[in-house]
Amino acid sequence: MNKSWNESARSSLKSANECNEYFEGSTFKDFHFPIKIPLEFAERIDKSNPLDPLMLQILPKEVKATEGFFDSPVSDEEHSPVKGLIHKYPSRVLLIATSVCAIHCQYCFRQNFDYVSHDILKNWPAIENYLMNKKEVSEVVLSGGDPLTLSDKKISKILNKIEVIGHIKTVRFHTRTAVVIPSRITQELVDMLNKTKLKVVFVFHINHAREISDEFMKNVRELKDSYFIKSVSIT
Repeated sequence: MNKSWNESARSSLKSANECNEYFEGSTFKDFHFPIKIPLEFAERIDKSNPLDPLMLQILPKEVKATEGFFDSPVSDEEHSPVKGLIHKYPSRVLLIATSVCAIHCQYCFRQNFDYVSHDILKNWPAIENYLMNKKEVSEVVLSGGDPLTLSDKKISKILNKIEVIGHIKTVRFHTRTAVVIPSRITQELVDMLNKTKLKVVFVFHINHAREISDEFMKNVRELKDSYFIKSVSIT
């Protein structure tokens, strides 16, 4: 856990030119959804295989408007009674904790989401008022973007706000950052999460076995051994 995750996050390929030079080809093009590939992830891709399953996740494709298809395929906006909060299931809400991801997966269903107006800290008074009146809500999912792209200080600030709402017992982190940049699971993060009274659940988004590094598995084991973790799920 000694590697700086911030440095790893900054060390990313962010344009078609950078990708074509790195992968020694010409398949990358810049479209409306920006390219962002951490070098830690790029290093696991087989440059000689155009159908490498990791490559296919981050290779941009031009998407043309097609009848019957929508910019927001899961209709998050229709289930957002308060900006920054999505409420689809009775006992659970999702908070858009950030617009930032460590990697831009080209299949992302929130490519066109209006993150600017859904900032949860700016909208917190309205979010808190909504949750205070929804006693049936017992779980909050932190998504985005990816909550683990936030600093520990900002994560702690969000958790402190959630803790005020007494009927909320569980916070669930949906993250891909911990997979593509395993060094994000730091001892400082563990220590901070140990202080919350909320039940903490991690859901790691993994698409292929080759994404699972030795460092990631080591950090997951340490998370499971830490007393604050009640559940670790890999999807």
